[in-house]
Amino acid sequence: MNKPHVGFWLAMLELGMSWLLDLLTHDQFNGVLLAGSVLALFFTPAARRKGALLTAMSSIGMDGLWSYSGVLHYSDHVSLPLWMVALWIGFGC
Repeated sequence: MNKPHVGFWLAMLELGMSWLLDLLTHDQFNGVLLAGSVLALFFTPAARRKGALLTAMSSIGMDGLWSYSGVLHYSDHVSLPLWMVALWIGFGC
């Protein structure tokens, strides 16, 4: 069995920190969250990066569609908030 790559642990750390920052700050650190997600994507092993991007983009697309159609509503946001995009990138990783 292969040991998890360092990128796995960085992505897990980023995801946990993203949830915590979002919960505590309510949209104040969107740039930090997005930068952390991009870093997690960068450290995702190359063989898994395409799948991570596909997962993130399809999830962002579905949330965007649901938000646009009115099924989902994020308070104080007309469209999909940046923190949600960052979280989907983290989930994808």
